Amino acid sequence: GTGSQEIIESTPYTMIKVKLVFGDFTSENTATYTLTPEGDGTQLTWAYDTISGGNLMYRYFGLMMDGMLGPDYEKGLAQLKTLVESLPKEDFADLSVELVDTKSVTVAYAAGEVAVTDPAQASAVIGALYGKVGAFMAANGAKQADAPMAITQSFDEQSKLWKFFAAIPVDNPALAAPPESEVKVLQTYAGRAIKATHKGAYSAMEPTYYKLMAYKAAMGLEDNGNSWEHYVSDPGKTPEADLVTYIYWPVK
Repeated sequence: GTGSQEIIESTPYTMIKVKLVFGDFTSENTATYTLTPEGDGTQLTWAYDTISGGNLMYRYFGLMMDGMLGPDYEKGLAQLKTLVESLPKEDFADLSVELVDTKSVTVAYAAGEVAVTDPAQASAVIGALYGKVGAFMAANGAKQADAPMAITQSFDEQSKLWKFFAAIPVDNPALAAPPESEVKVLQTYAGRAIKATHKGAYSAMEPTYYKLMAYKAAMGLEDNGNSWEHYVSDPGKTPEADLVTYIYWPVK
């Protein structure tokens, strides 16, 4: 049929109430989804209410409502159960995340790889790469235009080996690197992405990624490129617990 639905009330993790309009019918209809903890899971109750008033035809249909809607509601609940149980189980309720449109910037970068199981080694490798990028920028008269980035190329779940580009945004869009240079120049991704905020140590970032992946799956978003980290805090001046890192993940 034809019609529309509008969320008119919502209590996080407890209830969602939806106003339903069916074609030319003037009756007042609402669907309510009620969530109740049950053991290790959640019981979802899907209810339908309609106010028929004095309209005899609406009242007549009301007597048959259970039989008319019941099978579709049971089918919908079964499909919802299958969908929910197929999603990652990480709880992302406390994740600070938003959907954004990113703009392309020019960065100078050096490629590297490191096992993130050793935070001290990872910090040393990344620091050395940023040193090379900084030297390249100084030799070519380029200045830093924004906070440093790390653009992921791949990550192996078993070995925890992270391959990445240590990148620094520059103020010269025309900056170029000779073919033999270890430091290269590229234009970053532009477009739709999810942006998560991680607060704390860089070595504790892995759980934030798992929450971000769970959020991405729950929202039905697909990957559209490599993720990157934007280190907005200066680790030389900011306590480790207060470090802020933005994680961007291109999606479609």
